[in-house]
Amino acid sequence: MLIHSLACSQQRGLLKEDIVCRVMLEEAKRYHMLPARRQEFTSKRASFRNSFDLEEVLVVLTGGSTQAKPTDVICFSFRQNKWFQLAPLPYDPGVEFAACTYANNIYLSGGSRKWPKLFKYNSESNDWRECEQMAQGRSRHGMIAVRDSIYVLGGYNRNLPAGNKVLSSIERYNINTGKWAQSGELPVPAEMISAAVLGEKIFIFGGAQRNNRNSPAIQCYDTRIGQATHFADLPFACRLTRTVVCDGHIFVITTDGDVIEFSEEVGCRTIGKIENFGRVHFGAVQYRGEVILIGGKRRNDAECDTMLSFDPLRAGAETLPDKLPFPNVIDACVKTVINRYHLRQEYLKPTKPAKE
Repeated sequence: MLIHSLACSQQRGLLKEDIVCRVMLEEAKRYHMLPARRQEFTSKRASFRNSFDLEEVLVVLTGGSTQAKPTDVICFSFRQNKWFQLAPLPYDPGVEFAACTYANNIYLSGGSRKWPKLFKYNSESNDWRECEQMAQGRSRHGMIAVRDSIYVLGGYNRNLPAGNKVLSSIERYNINTGKWAQSGELPVPAEMISAAVLGEKIFIFGGAQRNNRNSPAIQCYDTRIGQATHFADLPFACRLTRTVVCDGHIFVITTDGDVIEFSEEVGCRTIGKIENFGRVHFGAVQYRGEVILIGGKRRNDAECDTMLSFDPLRAGAETLPDKLPFPNVIDACVKTVINRYHLRQEYLKPTKPAKE
């Protein structure tokens, strides 16, 4: 129905002659026809409009390292500026798992406790279901949705022999068939990586190598041909970075607060530094063209509850008034859209048990 309507509309004079109309039409087409990229749209026209039924939220998957229950799933409503509790995970994934979105649903893979597992969260029904397991369990890996598939790349498997625990393997989960398949190898095996998509290519940034040294490599996996290459290098070797996509550019945020802009045509350039950042295991999402950074652990092992906003256009950061309900490391967080009916249980800050 959507395709037919678009085809009919394009035959009308206004859409043929008006450049703004054509741009808006193209944005609408991409939003509805590319569900794997839906949460990356940044323009005011494409920004999600909170309706009576739906609301845009930041979802945090707490996992094993938390002051709350390790199965808790909480979300922050950008409209209400409140935290809510969603359906809990059916298991404790431990730490160092990964998550991504497809359309408005969330997929979670791996982790230190349940590393072959894949689970799907349905944003309409507010429930989790188990999917087929990965062929090779992993943690500290990358996870990305492209077209009708989800890819897991690299990572760590403690059950493998010494020297081979850091993975090069790439697996592809077909959302339509519910089946996994081997899909390639990274030229540089790496764990503690970050990854993002431009077009149909997945770019993998840095990480730790099998000798435990930081890697500067930017690896590129072309999903069309199923091959990965060493594409370029970051300005310096690093691990535990986070990436977000804004307007066709990838922004890599390092543990020291450096913000590196990357595009396939231009490569890398450092565009700014977040002062006094210094943390690991923080979360990052794109929200209306800005990078939202949340939580993490500082070098003195103190966990953070702060939320920051970095504006790529002015290369500046500010601390937001909102905070996590409790200081915490963030192994996975995503932005998505939830049926407002499920935002009924406001999340209350965990209380410490009373002393006897």
